[in-house]
Amino acid sequence: MNALEGEPMSELAEKALDLIGYSSDIHLASPLVESDVELADLVLTATKAIAVEVKEVLPQAMAKVYSLAEYAKLLETTGDFQDIKDPHGKDLETYVKTAKQIENYLKVIVDKVAE
Repeated sequence: MNALEGEPMSELAEKALDLIGYSSDIHLASPLVESDVELADLVLTATKAIAVEVKEVLPQAMAKVYSLAEYAKLLETTGDFQDIKDPHGKDLETYVKTAKQIENYLKVIVDKVAE
């Protein structure tokens, strides 16, 4: 919702993705808009605070907006799922750790949904 449309990701985010095997070639920021949420079956955010903000702005989306940690925890009750911490202003190691955390949560979600 606060993304500056058309901006590329930071150099450290690109390097972190490259280090864990993902391409960042096609990413450009775009703001979350109401039509995106209306069309989506599920909206995942980095943090619970962002999920709350989306729900406040778009209350009709209440049932389909979750943070990554919340949704992973719903599907896999034995894990320790914490909000994603913003690595902005930190070093490359922190960006890699954050990218791996997101990757792990998404793997849990995809694996459970695929069952």
